[in-house]
Amino acid sequence: MKLVYEAANPIEARLLVDHLAEHGVHAIVQGEYLLGAVGELPALQYPRVLITDDDLYAHATNLVRRFNREATERAAQPDWICPHCGETNTGGFDRCWSCNRVPDESAGD
Repeated sequence: MKLVYEAANPIEARLLVDHLAEHGVHAIVQGEYLLGAVGELPALQYPRVLITDDDLYAHATNLVRRFNREATERAAQPDWICPHCGETNTGGFDRCWSCNRVPDESAGD
């Protein structure tokens, strides 16, 4: 197994594992639950994403770069107001958190 990423938190690690799986790369999270022991363990280790097939390392690292680039782009998007229910949504959301509709869906459904 090869390390491809050290995540900031377990959620980020799981999102990356899912992204890799969507592209045919099996990965696992190592140390996913260690953050719950902060203060009890001598050293802090962030969750690590490892691929199970070393031959896919180059492909996996390209996917990690794409994952990070897309996350940065989503975070930079401005917030938007849902035309259906009027709720404010974080810029990276492609569906309204409240009514689960996309901004360009017809309001007459």
